[in-house]
Amino acid sequence: MKMVSLKEGIVVTMVICTMLTASTFIIWYDMDAIATNIARLKKYISVPDESRCSARSSTTGGNNTKTNQTSIGIGCAISTKGFNPSSVLSTHPIFTTLMLSFCETASPGYSYNIYISYDYTDAFFKDQNSRDSFKGKIFDMAKKHCTSSLLMCVHFVRCPFEGAPAHAQNYAMIAAYNDSMDYLYRINDDTKMVSKSWTETFIAELSKFNPPNVGVVGPNHQGGNTDILTYDFVHRTHIDIFGFHYPAAFPGWFADDWITEVYKPSRTKKIDNIKVIHTMAVGTRYNVRVDLKTKLKSQVEHDKETLNSWLKKQGKNP
Repeated sequence: MKMVSLKEGIVVTMVICTMLTASTFIIWYDMDAIATNIARLKKYISVPDESRCSARSSTTGGNNTKTNQTSIGIGCAISTKGFNPSSVLSTHPIFTTLMLSFCETASPGYSYNIYISYDYTDAFFKDQNSRDSFKGKIFDMAKKHCTSSLLMCVHFVRCPFEGAPAHAQNYAMIAAYNDSMDYLYRINDDTKMVSKSWTETFIAELSKFNPPNVGVVGPNHQGGNTDILTYDFVHRTHIDIFGFHYPAAFPGWFADDWITEVYKPSRTKKIDNIKVIHTMAVGTRYNVRVDLKTKLKSQVEHDKETLNSWLKKQGKNP
């Protein structure tokens, strides 16, 4: 199929699988503008009404997601594949590694919102009581290990795909965008955050681009493909420009290649002094589609045109 611009043609394809009918529905949208794309995505990508926030530093309290603090939407795909359901709360890397390191490195003065995107088939997360227990464990850890002034919310996002982590990540990030998060940080659930001050450092680096906030930055990571950004931090302008966080062409691998390449040469930056470790403690939990690498070049070229068109409309040189 010939690629067309967002204004001219198809900008999003969503495949929604339903267990009850074992059917597959393909939904095509012919958009007039990116704004229309995002508006329609909101219908399908939303956060269930089961969010919970730590209100210790919030004057609003309760489950309010947005405050007057700069907001950071942290999104990750999650899976309990290979875990004993009875031991998820004690052995999952979110609890053994990620939450501990988040508490040690997050900066007071920001509002952190964690978006956990799970496959609709995940036996653990499709149960409401399990989600409640999981979220409760996160807040127990936050109370014990995070500074008392830190504001944090947790949201679950149900992804209608199975074994497609980049799709789940895309759902998480667009959910954060829909909640008006200022910045979007896509991470992995098996991550150890090493360096403090990553929040203000990433924000400062994004502000140096011309125009500010148009580009991608990420940490210096250990584990995985170190030639690209396997973690990415962007301003919400990223979704304003493209209408998605990652293109639907890449359900697993190559989504991070895409976000690294689409902003090159001058709008992609890995921050050497901000370090994370991708522990990969539980291995790969999905089937790798190596064949999709053939789509990377054409997708990047197409989306670079979208970026350049947006920049020209802002009166900026690509």
